Amino acid sequence: MYRSHPWLRHVSTVRPPLGPGMLAEREYVLSTLIDTGLTPPQVDAAATAVSTIVHATASLETESVQLERATGQSHDAWWGERMELWDEYFDVERHPSMARLWHSGGFARNAAEATVEANEFGLHRLLDGIARLVEDRRGS
Repeated sequence: MYRSHPWLRHVSTVRPPLGPGMLAEREYVLSTLIDTGLTPPQVDAAATAVSTIVHATASLETESVQLERATGQSHDAWWGERMELWDEYFDVERHPSMARLWHSGGFARNAAEATVEANEFGLHRLLDGIARLVEDRRGS
């Protein structure tokens, strides 16, 4: 949806335009959770959390594509031009966790790969947490 309509990233998800599309999306997400045994507030919270991460991810992907088109510069090239930050200003003693992650290969992926991996990781952990809650409620 965001790929076809990139302007959607500018539409508020806090105060969204109310209409049939928004209602259909909400109905779909709720329908996946309504019979899980979660309490009504948990169903609402889980649906909102899933929708939030999906919209945020889609919005960031859309922004990424728009920035690359507008500037003609990839994210890796943009970060590459900012290597001076790391070379001249980065203080290892002030940022030991970042330094440790850097030296252990934690930042070895390119920007696009890291973004996809982070988005998938976050969504999977959220879904795993919801699934665990459903299991716990069914077991009790």
